[in-house]
Amino acid sequence: MTDIICFPDATWDAPLWTNRQHMMLRLARTGAFRILYVNPPALGAVRALVRGKGSNGLLEQPEAQLWVLHLPLPAPNRIVRNRLPQVYDALTLLGTRIAARRLGFERPMIWSYSPFVANYLHDLAGEFVIYDCVDRYPQLPFYAARGAQVRQLDAQMTQQADVVLCTSRLLYEEKQAHNPRCYLVGNAADVELFGQARSGTLPVPAELQGIPKPIIGFHGALDNHRIDYDLLRTIARTRPDWSLVLIGPQTPTPDLEWLTHEPNVRLIGKKALHELPPYVAQYDVAMLPYRLTDYVRGLSPLKIYEYLAAGKPVVAVPVPHITAFDVVRIAPTPAAFIAQIEAALTDTDAAAIARRVEVAAQHSWEAKLRRVLELVPELHGAAVGAL
Repeated sequence: MTDIICFPDATWDAPLWTNRQHMMLRLARTGAFRILYVNPPALGAVRALVRGKGSNGLLEQPEAQLWVLHLPLPAPNRIVRNRLPQVYDALTLLGTRIAARRLGFERPMIWSYSPFVANYLHDLAGEFVIYDCVDRYPQLPFYAARGAQVRQLDAQMTQQADVVLCTSRLLYEEKQAHNPRCYLVGNAADVELFGQARSGTLPVPAELQGIPKPIIGFHGALDNHRIDYDLLRTIARTRPDWSLVLIGPQTPTPDLEWLTHEPNVRLIGKKALHELPPYVAQYDVAMLPYRLTDYVRGLSPLKIYEYLAAGKPVVAVPVPHITAFDVVRIAPTPAAFIAQIEAALTDTDAAAIARRVEVAAQHSWEAKLRRVLELVPELHGAAVGAL
């Protein structure tokens, strides 16, 4: 049995699951690993303490061999992290040590998605360190005020880790020169779940009943540092006969407010992952309407694989990692985006759908886990016989 302490930059119960939760869940389910998932310290964790989550207070066990550590903060996360970073790190380190000792973790592996772990990496006394890079952290907008520090910590984690995993080609190109054990592992999706959208038997969700076809769909976070609202507004106004359906948690902004005034735009709101297939089944075309910022250029959006698993034609802006996919229509301008949607609406033959599903199958979470285990012998040895 191998113990892993995971330092993500997203809570276990985040509304949109990504690599952090999916990979740790599947590692635990192999039966070869015990996982301690350290939620970022948060004011909300105080409520968990009051409720007495699980049998260990701030330790919750949502899955066999997987524990989530809730670390309470006396003030909102961003205030403490930005103004009192030493306090933030000390609380994280102390809470992690106590939880690891309670669970009997000795010389665990450290699996970090956060560059900030560099501040206390040596104090963790980990047996082996994996730095899993899923974002260009220094380019994240909410780290803008601390860009120089984040770049330094990101570089430290890259150099000090035993292995660096990268989800996008751009991340890999940036980091491979700084660590000889740097691997491009890509992103993934719950292919089986989104494959349900191809069944033809899912009921039409109430929010989509009566919405005119065709439906051009998107699901994901609606925020200004990713979404190109100008592009969406242009599509809506140029093709009033199309319905734009946007599903996901919303960050209130003037851009989003202006978009709601377009009569053919529907904002559905946040949905849990398992609720999405009936909505995706109604898409005629799936889209990735992102702004091509320095941050976005480093992404490998997992929703692309979800769309493909559902068999849907996909139109996307030219995010570098996905431009090589022959099953994704790339559009660098609003005019091209509209033209590619028009073409995609006719791309419904069985062979095209089968090809999209085939590509998605190569990017399931199970396929990614196998790939990581093959690349990292230190993990593979622990998992022999479990897969």
